[in-house]
Amino acid sequence: MKNLLVFFIIASLWDAFTTFYGTLSIFYSNYETSFLEMISIDYKKTLAAFGFALVIVLLLLSAKAVLSSGWHIMFRVLVGLTFVYDAFTSYMGNQAFVIQSSEMTIPQFFIILGLTLFISGSTVAIPYLLHENKKNS
Repeated sequence: MKNLLVFFIIASLWDAFTTFYGTLSIFYSNYETSFLEMISIDYKKTLAAFGFALVIVLLLLSAKAVLSSGWHIMFRVLVGLTFVYDAFTSYMGNQAFVIQSSEMTIPQFFIILGLTLFISGSTVAIPYLLHENKKNS
């Protein structure tokens, strides 16, 4: 179980990075700009994208608490919207760093979609694995 947890933590770190990249891409809305250029052009946008990616990951890590307790419906909607945004920006990051092209074939699309859903879901799965790990100890 610990190996699976480590694997999911690594996947969630990749998720945070791709969310950071995707948010930067949205800020610049220029897909010809390289990652290093985006980071160095405007430090305020870089800090904002980093902070936003951190908030997204933390909200996804709290999804278990929000969904399994009697929290207000607005918190549940917020977690759902957070997952959608995370999946969207992670898809952008995975496409840029795995496929490295704006044009994809249909099989590449499904590979990137599956990878994106897996890494976005891994961030949500970590609290569940920690709970199971603690229960089995």
